[in-house]
Amino acid sequence: VLPNIYKPAQLGEINCRILVVDDEPSVLSSFKNILHNCDVTTAANADTALRHIESDEFDIVFCDIVMPGITGPEFHKMVGATKPEMLSRFVLMSAGYPHQDPNSDLPDTPFLQKPFSLSDVHRLIQDVHGQVSRP
Repeated sequence: VLPNIYKPAQLGEINCRILVVDDEPSVLSSFKNILHNCDVTTAANADTALRHIESDEFDIVFCDIVMPGITGPEFHKMVGATKPEMLSRFVLMSAGYPHQDPNSDLPDTPFLQKPFSLSDVHRLIQDVHGQVSRP
């Protein structure tokens, strides 16, 4: 979760649509509060996020790894089955993985360690957004 000392920031010329999937309300509100140039949609679980993905286009998806019900890697796989072009737009997040590499199942997916800084989020948005060309 982003510390309260960070103020809302802009990403320069980047205007993007972001989906944030996390069961922690503070993470969802942090993304909405800090990313002023981006259209941020939030989902507290993978089921809700799937409905958003089916009905909308997103430049980036930030998804928690450990969630009740469908996990982040399972959600990634489900999205890949119907919208494979979205897989390059995923960033997985987690508060900790003490006994294993969080990206072992998805080695090409960027990872954001919680707690994270505003600059970490901006860097990932710029990296992923730069690779994405929306139709």
